[in-house]
Amino acid sequence: MKKLTERHFKAIAAAIKQRQKILLLNYKNSTWRDIHTVTEIGEVCANGKKLQLTKSDLKEVQNTIVDLYKVNVLDFDFDTDRVAVSASGADDKRAKSKPNQDYVLFKVLNDASIAEISSPLTSIRATANDVNRFINDNNIHNALVVENLDIFDRINEFDLPMNADKIIVFYRGDAQIAPSGLKQLLLSLTEKVQCTIFTDYDPAGIQICLTTPKIHSIILPQFDSTKFNIRLSQAEDYDKQSKQKAYVDKQCPIALSQDWDFIKKNRLSLKQQAMLSNKLPLVRIELLSSDNKD
Repeated sequence: MKKLTERHFKAIAAAIKQRQKILLLNYKNSTWRDIHTVTEIGEVCANGKKLQLTKSDLKEVQNTIVDLYKVNVLDFDFDTDRVAVSASGADDKRAKSKPNQDYVLFKVLNDASIAEISSPLTSIRATANDVNRFINDNNIHNALVVENLDIFDRINEFDLPMNADKIIVFYRGDAQIAPSGLKQLLLSLTEKVQCTIFTDYDPAGIQICLTTPKIHSIILPQFDSTKFNIRLSQAEDYDKQSKQKAYVDKQCPIALSQDWDFIKKNRLSLKQQAMLSNKLPLVRIELLSSDNKD
């Protein structure tokens, strides 16, 4: 059976609040078609274009949703986490807040004095607020955002072009570890924390740099363009990044213009994994604050 979600519940609540005796709703709209399929309440009319619901029909729809999903559409709060949602007996997966939404994955380099993270192989998952307090309590001034999880795990194997007594390293996030927690954290950092990003050397990587807030600099591979081994790159992957290329073409800062031209000229998609396995030297390029989006 088709499962109804927040979108359907909101539509039902809005219809009830109209307080009309009879509503003619757009049956061609998938939302109301789904609701009718699940509840089997109301009459389809006007050549299948409208769903007619009376005031009593809407009350019956409301009660059916309570029976099926333990959700009262008029007072259910979707701006809460899954534990709070399940307390009412409702399906916790219908909560707006997902388990990883406010969390970040991080580790600390170059500081064995922080007992909780004594090894570069150890990482911690914590809320953005807790990490912010951790940064302030441990007087950390340098942050590094890493695009790929396996490179985040092995970041200590790189000769990073960052001269700092300690560096807090963040995983950018993915479908399992939502990037929203990191974005929330970066936006809350004070200006004393200098944020660097390390991505793949391709259009998608440059776009990630330009769309991640509070980034002051980027780490790129450093090589003699006349001796670059083109076999390290994945041209077919570059060709799939047309949307990212169009974005960077419009937003590329002056500091990255030379590298961006080199990427386009050679159709480059050089992954962080290739940089590590081939021990490519790295360089850190400062970005003007006016060039990078907050």
